Amino acid sequence: MNLLAKLENPLGVGNITELIKKLIGFLQLAAIPVVAIMVLYAGFKIMTSAGDPKQWEEGKKIILYAAIGYGIILIGSGFVYIIQDILGLK
Repeated sequence: MNLLAKLENPLGVGNITELIKKLIGFLQLAAIPVVAIMVLYAGFKIMTSAGDPKQWEEGKKIILYAAIGYGIILIGSGFVYIIQDILGLK
């Protein structure tokens, strides 16, 4: 009888770079609906501003920040490749 239990790797990655790539891929997929909801919310704020410049500017800022945040998340995958190149990892 073999009393030793074999543990499976639940993440399915072999090293830290694969883990980071997997996390960034998840963030990119999770960010798509968040950005879409934020843009819809900002558009609703702009449409219902009724000429109120404060509401209009708030809606514009929400769209701008959502776009900047999504851009940062998209650029995140590039950071992995830069770090791999600097450290000489594959």
